[in-house]
Amino acid sequence: TREVMQAPGLQALFVRYDFLIRARDMLTHAAPPFDQVVDGAWTLLDATIAEIADLAAGTMVVVSPGYRGKQGAVIACGPGIPEGRQLARATTLDVAPTVYAHFGMGDPRLPGRLLAGSQGRLRPLPNEAKRTAPPEPNAADLARVEAAGLVAPTVPFAEHRIRHLLVEAQMLLARDPHRAAALAREAETLGAPTVTSLGMQAVSHFAREEADALLAVARKITAIDPRHLWGDLTLAAYHALRGEAAAAAPLLLRVEREGGPDERMRAAAAYMMLDDVVAARRMFSAVLESMPENVGALLGLASTSEVQSETVELLRQVIRIDPGHAQARQALDTLVGPIEMSPRRTVG
Repeated sequence: TREVMQAPGLQALFVRYDFLIRARDMLTHAAPPFDQVVDGAWTLLDATIAEIADLAAGTMVVVSPGYRGKQGAVIACGPGIPEGRQLARATTLDVAPTVYAHFGMGDPRLPGRLLAGSQGRLRPLPNEAKRTAPPEPNAADLARVEAAGLVAPTVPFAEHRIRHLLVEAQMLLARDPHRAAALAREAETLGAPTVTSLGMQAVSHFAREEADALLAVARKITAIDPRHLWGDLTLAAYHALRGEAAAAAPLLLRVEREGGPDERMRAAAAYMMLDDVVAARRMFSAVLESMPENVGALLGLASTSEVQSETVELLRQVIRIDPGHAQARQALDTLVGPIEMSPRRTVG
């Protein structure tokens, strides 16, 4: 990386370091002395970013995705980036439009938003009526690559496309569950359904209160993995839509015991559908124990609180995390009157 960055005429460089991801996946729960590897990987990555920042003559953007319930980060420096400001709730969807805009090639059709502070101009890319998928690799070309001593691609294009669709669907799930479900269904047309794609469809069906469709998805998940937590969660959602609290209860209790923040938020929604406010609040509180700035959980507690002072404080927490959150501001205005809007944070 150092040699490339010092090369004359360099206009842009995009680098992906995956050693931290590999270390976390393999060694997060390792026994000594390997239990120190992940911390060491963090230290190495921090030093690497610091060195790149020293070499970067222009704008630098660092993106660190979230991991196991932890929030990720977007760090930017250079011309046009205001110093000391923060941006709440930035996601990986926001990176592409921001980088494109920096080079004057912003495309309004891209999902996500332009992060504050960019000096780029948004203008449409050349009109593309139809975008065709890349062709399958030519077998003869692959044979020549192998004959030259190089390794041919081991993953078919269809599998790459499935992964891409599911990643995009996952990023869209919170903002647009219906679009996420459509992408998940498209991924299924390219290969066998996965629990991930089916789970996204389940979220969309629950939002639309489509009980029969939920039952069908639950059966598909169970066929893939009879013990998968999302099978129970989807079946519980089906019973919740039908008002069958007794049937949903044992399934939701398993989610409460074994699920992570995302599963518990879905379980809270099922409890709300069953009018079990006490259980829903228990789920929201459990989420906040591992993710104190989870806006959805804070709003869930606020909407179910019977104490106005608690509701006000929870809404204020949401606004401190995301100053532009319209739903929280409207609710707080109703309770205590309009409040002055603080500046948005520009790094998150």
